[in-house]
Amino acid sequence: PMLARADLQRARAQVQPRVSRHLFLTLALFGLAGVLIVAQLPSALPTAQRGLLLLLHGGVIVAGLLALRVPPRWVEAALAAVVLLVVLAIGATVLAIGWRLAGPGLALYALLACLLCAMVRRRVALPVVAVMALTLVGVPLAPPGLGLPVPPEAGAPAAGALRLLVHLLVLGAGVMGGLVLAGVVARHMRAADEREHRFRSLLGIAADAYWEIDERYRLVAATSQRRGALDLGLGGDLGAVPWNLPQFGCDDETLDLLQADLDTRAPFRNLALQWRSASGTVRHLMASGEPRFDERGVFCGYWGVVRDVTADLQARQALAATETRYQELFSRIPTPLVMHRAGRVIDANPAAVNLFGYESLTAMVGRDLLASYESGDSRERERRRIDELDSLPPGQGLPVTDFRITGRVGRRVSVRATGVRVEADDGPAVLSIYVDDTERR
Repeated sequence: PMLARADLQRARAQVQPRVSRHLFLTLALFGLAGVLIVAQLPSALPTAQRGLLLLLHGGVIVAGLLALRVPPRWVEAALAAVVLLVVLAIGATVLAIGWRLAGPGLALYALLACLLCAMVRRRVALPVVAVMALTLVGVPLAPPGLGLPVPPEAGAPAAGALRLLVHLLVLGAGVMGGLVLAGVVARHMRAADEREHRFRSLLGIAADAYWEIDERYRLVAATSQRRGALDLGLGGDLGAVPWNLPQFGCDDETLDLLQADLDTRAPFRNLALQWRSASGTVRHLMASGEPRFDERGVFCGYWGVVRDVTADLQARQALAATETRYQELFSRIPTPLVMHRAGRVIDANPAAVNLFGYESLTAMVGRDLLASYESGDSRERERRRIDELDSLPPGQGLPVTDFRITGRVGRRVSVRATGVRVEADDGPAVLSIYVDDTERR
């Protein structure tokens, strides 16, 4: 019950500002119609009563127009006051004419009760409904009309009792209809809130911020989806064109592409931007957006999301720097290094190219490494080591072992070699490390 009550209050808070404006205008027009009707009543109506009726209906006009300017927190009270004034104006008019329960204006009570119960809280609406019911009960008890033409059946007791019962039943139906309508609106608002919550939750998983621009490309909304994830630090910059903001940054080509997409109303994906926060830190973002159109197909602007890819970019830069340092070390270290897979050379540093007697790395890549080992014991031991290394997990290796190799120029070289299983760009491989011991032996 507490949750349902909270949903009902939230629904009313969202519906009231939109519907109340139209209702106030409608009631003001009703008051104007009442003034015109009273002005056309026969001269038999006493001047004092005519003045009272004009005052009541004129008050409805003034109250309806003034209620348009009340702040949201006073909308409920304004609705109840204007509707109550309408109830009194209708009741007074019916009594003055003498039609009693046959007055057509009394039929509006049920409609007003329905609208009031749907839009305001029960403790505000039900007292006004009680005044409507008392008016209906009191109208038949009033003295006869003041000499104005009335329907023949207006004064019949049986007809009056039946008509009172019908009016009260219709009034009750209006109240129930208003309460049911309020509940339906509350359920739909709760479902809409749940959908919006799910949307924002999913959006928070996929993106770091949400943005909107209007048809003139002015920023109208920009919110972070996760607390602390991305501080846009816009402050009072809403209403400015994003690329004119000092926080915005991108190269000229990217800006041209962005403006071209906006001008052609085309969606864009993963546009690389930079955003400088209030602390001066530059964040790297990927922006995506789509055009917005209203129900008539008129362009309303763009909306979209941004992802903060600063950490990913820094990680890629760090990886690239590490790979660069590795390549520099690999190429400059005087120790011969050979990368091979299934016995075939896939990379080697200059020291290894020289050790194995090749003219260049290009000539060495793709060669069978075993062919450079001296036939016999050295070649067989190296074959077994390669098979063993291929079965090891990355990071594992074998101890240093002595071998003899034969260079391309026929020179026999004594080496000590070890091998380590490593991860290469295109899969696991073996890195063999050699030390030339020829001069020592």
